[in-house]
Amino acid sequence: SPDGKVLASGSGVASRSGELKFWNTSSLERIAENVDAHSDTISSLDFSPTGDKVVTGSPDKFVKTFDVATGKALGSYEAHTSNVLGVAWSHDGRLLASVSADQELKIWDQETGVQVRTLKGWEQEITSVAFYSKTNEQVLTTSGDKTLRIDNQVFATTEDFQYTGAVSPDGKYIVAGGEDGVLRVWNPSRQLVMTFPSPNAKPGEEVTTVGR
Repeated sequence: SPDGKVLASGSGVASRSGELKFWNTSSLERIAENVDAHSDTISSLDFSPTGDKVVTGSPDKFVKTFDVATGKALGSYEAHTSNVLGVAWSHDGRLLASVSADQELKIWDQETGVQVRTLKGWEQEITSVAFYSKTNEQVLTTSGDKTLRIDNQVFATTEDFQYTGAVSPDGKYIVAGGEDGVLRVWNPSRQLVMTFPSPNAKPGEEVTTVGR
């Protein structure tokens, strides 16, 4: 959670159930759980800015929100036609973002459940999503088509399938990792500034700093 006091975990049995659990990071005690959160495994989750809710995504094609204190379901959002692989909550708490193997990015009004917009243009599944701008105007995605995008415009092209990406809290850096095992870091000017090699890299290969 944003204050570091709660840990959320998602799991489940493929095509059968998705379990959501919340833990106190100090006492390690379980706060709440929902053993029927989804009808398939939970693939992604993100806390709200206030830390009292989470949004989840699942191969059951649903995006859902839950109360942290009780585990109770709060909202359900349905429009994707394939596995939901990534979800994110906007910085001001108004919007949710979800991405899917259907190669679509959807932005939702989290209170009404209405789709604010849908973006297309990816060539393979979209694997992760994060709000890039604190004004909620743009989101970062990674994809199996080897690209990172801001909305549906290519930010960078990599050498392999990309599984996950994130934006630093100050918005100055973007990091992404993919099937080649390499972690890459870009600055706001879209310059690649650092790469961390694969764990399978040859002995002696070091972190590479680029154009700093």
